Amino acid sequence: MKIECILEKINSPISIVSKLSSRVNSIPGLQGILLDASDGFLNITSTNLDMGIIYKVPVKVEQEGTVLVVSDIFTKAINAINESEKNITIELKDGLLVLKTKNNTITIPTLQKEDFPLIPKVEGVTIEIQKQVLIDGIKSVAFSCAHTDIKPEIASVYLYTEPGQMVFVATDSFRLAEKKIKIKSNTELEILIPSKNIQELLRVIEIMEDVVSLTYSQTMLSIKTENIYLTSRIIDGVFPDYKRIIPSEATIEAQVLKQDITQALKLITIFSDTFNQTSLKIDLENNQIHCVSNNKDLGSVEQKIQAKITGSDLDMNFNHRYLQEVLPIIQKESINLSFTTNNKPLVLKQLQDDSFLYLVMPLNR
Repeated sequence: MKIECILEKINSPISIVSKLSSRVNSIPGLQGILLDASDGFLNITSTNLDMGIIYKVPVKVEQEGTVLVVSDIFTKAINAINESEKNITIELKDGLLVLKTKNNTITIPTLQKEDFPLIPKVEGVTIEIQKQVLIDGIKSVAFSCAHTDIKPEIASVYLYTEPGQMVFVATDSFRLAEKKIKIKSNTELEILIPSKNIQELLRVIEIMEDVVSLTYSQTMLSIKTENIYLTSRIIDGVFPDYKRIIPSEATIEAQVLKQDITQALKLITIFSDTFNQTSLKIDLENNQIHCVSNNKDLGSVEQKIQAKITGSDLDMNFNHRYLQEVLPIIQKESINLSFTTNNKPLVLKQLQDDSFLYLVMPLNR
């Protein structure tokens, strides 16, 4: 194998691909990046078995070939070459990978390419979609995923389609987030993406072209554009029937400013107990929500928030962390809080926007 290319054109792809390789693994091939030069392209590939990526970069191919090189060493070497070096030659010589620039010659040992697992070609249902739909939808709900191997179906982001829209859902059994985004396609889609793969998926999707091709089978998902092919394992399971726990109507509603509840929860956090417990008291007469937190060792706090309230008085306890973590997702200035009874969940929505819903279960006193 021998190629020549502009250094800056392979620097970023190599850094992106290398993040999927395993630093420590009993399978030697997983510690490597596979370089395959053919048809005017360098295909840069890595996998950790759970996810895989192939990044295709146009180069001058002087001799076709394939080599497996230790990811960590190769990536650090490429990144350490001075930016003033414009061109680089990468050549396989006598079982060693030689990197040459105007002022550098670097020699790196190679691995047995036969030890590298193949990246599967996913075949199944395919949908063409704007990448921003995936980014916005996943980011809106991923914080609500469970982090457990016991119930993998809730340690995931659930994606499915309804006519004219894609729906993203995540829950950890104590809270649930749902985001609906309009799409043009009516292709049926239903997948569970493991939460541990989410951040890596987002990182790669963000550098892709505007429109991506998403294909899924029973066990795998692929997302591809012209130069990038990304795969991920998906959960073979059934997401809970979450719609049945969403209250169909509210007996109490309160509209508050996002900045007011954000500030109140900052203060509440200081005095919360080991259960992160805070009380929300609906004061209909004064159009206020009283946020109360008590800690026998640190003290207590009560902060009043002005609100537009309909319904009646109510006093419920919640985990303040669950309330705080949703606030960065909210884009509108005003939030609508809906309550039914003391043992039913709080439903949070953006005012005049039904595309996002957040549900939080109350705490027992």
